[in-house]
Amino acid sequence: SSSSSSNNKRAYPKYTIYNPNCSLSFLPILPTFTLSQAGNLSLDTPGKFMIQFIPSSSSSPYGNKTYNWKDQITLALTVEEVGLLIAKFPNEGMIEFSRQTAEDGVDKVLTIMPTEEEEEESVEFVVDFIRNGIGGQRPVSNGREDMVCPFQVRVTLGEIEVIKSILKTSLPHLIGWEKMMNISTEASITQNFGNKSDKYEFVGSKQQQQQQGTKSGFFSGGSSKGEFDF
Repeated sequence: SSSSSSNNKRAYPKYTIYNPNCSLSFLPILPTFTLSQAGNLSLDTPGKFMIQFIPSSSSSPYGNKTYNWKDQITLALTVEEVGLLIAKFPNEGMIEFSRQTAEDGVDKVLTIMPTEEEEEESVEFVVDFIRNGIGGQRPVSNGREDMVCPFQVRVTLGEIEVIKSILKTSLPHLIGWEKMMNISTEASITQNFGNKSDKYEFVGSKQQQQQQGTKSGFFSGGSSKGEFDF
């Protein structure tokens, strides 16, 4: 049915910045939940925020730039790291996140730092494989012998504001806060008002209704008119 089809729809939010040699994308990894035998929902695993670098390849015969998906490098930030990035980005100097790789002694490092250009405020997102403080390492164990690092993308002032907004609005979703708060609030209303919990009337004085052409005032128990659902 159309209703079940609507419930099965999926969306894949993603914000991408394209530079000549590399693209930089931001996308969420949603949290997982558990359901108790009593039907209560709780957070199982917090989500993460994925940062994805994809190097560009030579232009296609049609003049369009293509990207080497097989050489993509990703780094997933925890919710605490997202909070740290929100607090420090972009005015607190260099920010660095690192992950150990399967190859002994090689770390995957994401660095976010202001550029030295004075014309326009900007930052650079740089990802590299580093061993003993030396960058440009090749993660041979991952079958990427021909990949050349680092990958870097310059982010302009306008793009910085978009990233900050995305991070701030995504954070509550990564811990399931909004979803569980809605469920908790609905349960609390039901507990307080019983079967009347889904009906409220927005009422005001007749004079206000005549002046404004609509009802205005405060919430009260539901009636057959002027109701709307929460």
